[in-house]
This record gives sequence, structure tokens and C-alpha cells, in this order.
Amino acid sequence: MKRAFINGLFKDAEHNAPIVQLLIENTNQAVHIWIGGCEAWALGMTLEKVKLERPLTHDLLINLIRSFQAKPMRVTIHSLKEGVFHAKLFITKLGLPQDEDREPTNLEIDCRASDAIIIAAKLNLPIYVSSEVILETAIPVEVQKKYTDEDRKFHDFLQSFNLEELKHHLEKDKENREAGEEPLNTDSEDDDTES
Repeated sequence: MKRAFINGLFKDAEHNAPIVQLLIENTNQAVHIWIGGCEAWALGMTLEKVKLERPLTHDLLINLIRSFQAKPMRVTIHSLKEGVFHAKLFITKLGLPQDEDREPTNLEIDCRASDAIIIAAKLNLPIYVSSEVILETAIPVEVQKKYTDEDRKFHDFLQSFNLEELKHHLEKDKENREAGEEPLNTDSEDDDTES
């Protein structure tokens, strides 16, 4: 296992999908992991240190783990099977204060690589990548594409995302549907009106 660090979120222009780039410590190599849009948004908010009013799914999971007197310790991305990265979240169960004589219990929880990376980013946990995954997927940093216009647009979107504005649009859309009106279309470029 080698330590890895999140270098950022990028957009794969060919597949129109978000990618997390993990730099492998003491090497010139990086591992790219394709993730879903929702996970990219959650990771982007975490990397940009955006504080949200209410807990999201990963915050809920962290709070739940802590409520059971357990502590997330690290994550590993251990294998790639049929194009899917597999990861584990390592947790130490500390026990309740009245259980002073009880030894901590170490748990390994199977999880998606994207979820493991988001939890690691939220808690500043170390990320490790197996040698097998590095051998199979890592590419030299020098041959990677530079930050593209698509990456900048994606980054700008994450920066300008306004949760209150989204809630407003969703509520207005719901009101329109309940009133029997057409849903809102905020994408004016898609308006094709016939003459």
C-alpha cells in the first residue's frame, strides 16, 4: 500500500464524467477514479470547505459512526474488478467509557472508492492505494492533460453552486406542477420555438 493525496476533481471531456485524481506519494504517478455527479458535488464542496446548513449523507454516516463510539482511521483503495474500484473504510471501535478494560475493536467496512475518498477528505484521513491498483491504473503525471476549459467550467460551477437557489427553483417547479402548469425550464438554450 502507498499513501495517496487528492489532487483535485477534473472532468473527463470524452465521457463527460467527473474524475478524482489521486497523486501517489514519492512517485510521479497518479490514479484517476471516475465518480458520479452527486459524489463529485459532495467532494467538491468538501475540498472547497463549503459549510452546509444541514448534514448530507456522508456527514450523517460520520455522525452515526461517532455516535457508536467509533472513529474512522483510514481508507484503502485495494482492488479494481471489472472496471470498478473497491475500497475499505477502517474504523476503530473505542467502546463506551464504562468499558475501560475493553480493548478497541478494529473494523474494515467495504465501500465504494468515491465514498471512501469523500469521508477521508471530510475527516482528513490518510488514503492508501494498493500496489496492484497502482500497477494496473496509475499513469505518469507528465503525460496527463493540463487543466482544460471543461475543468475550469466544472470548478466554476462547484464554486458558484447555490443551495438556496436550487431549493427555490425546486419549490417553484413543484408549485407549477401542482397548479397544472408546465415545469420550469431554466435552460434557455434548449428552447426551440417553431415559427
